[in-house]
Amino acid sequence: MATSHHEIVATARGKALDIAFDNDSFTNPHVARALSALVQLRVSDQASFGYNEDIRIVTWDKRIKGLDDALLTRVPLEYLTLAEWLKYLAPECLEQANHQLSPA
Repeated sequence: MATSHHEIVATARGKALDIAFDNDSFTNPHVARALSALVQLRVSDQASFGYNEDIRIVTWDKRIKGLDDALLTRVPLEYLTLAEWLKYLAPECLEQANHQLSPA
């Protein structure tokens, strides 16, 4: 996924962006870091191109890891703001996310 972050950001430029990584972004530092890197790239793009559309983190029942399984089992999707997502992260994931999101 990391190699396509630039393409995702460019395609969504000026539009709202809903990000749906596996649900282990709350507990797996590697996934939290990758998601945060995408968010940071989007925030930088917003500043460069002068737009401020929403960024939402898509989540679902924590017992289901992937979005594909969530859709197949028809569980409701939830949409979190970045601040809400950060609030629910395990400590080691929060550390990775904050590192990615901090200004260089």
